[in-house]
Amino acid sequence: MTLHKLIYRTESQSTQSVDEFILMVDLEEYKKWQSGGMLITRETIPHAQVVDSFDVFHVGPGNGKLGKASKQQLENVFGTSKNDDVVAFILENGILQNGTDPSGSGILDKSRFGQRIDTRGSGSSLRGV
Repeated sequence: MTLHKLIYRTESQSTQSVDEFILMVDLEEYKKWQSGGMLITRETIPHAQVVDSFDVFHVGPGNGKLGKASKQQLENVFGTSKNDDVVAFILENGILQNGTDPSGSGILDKSRFGQRIDTRGSGSSLRGV
């Protein structure tokens, strides 16, 4: 499984800053889900098969640190803090970006790097990298 970032960017009119909300997706499953086709529709592929987890990550303006998005951030941008709804929105409206691993190969290999993302919202961005 190769993981890639799916990014939804928002721009604040008042502060003119950009926030990024990120999902990690399985590239092959995302492409199947996105393209649909005659036999496969978006409804036939569950979101759990496309995303690595239902955790939504956030990179705020200025600090550049990746961390788990707070319920307040999700509520402010998406009008809900329910991860299922936010994941569905980002899948529909996000932009796919290739991930990079420390070796620079351009792919995140879950078997090597999937355990290193801190999803606890502790303020740390990546552990062990």
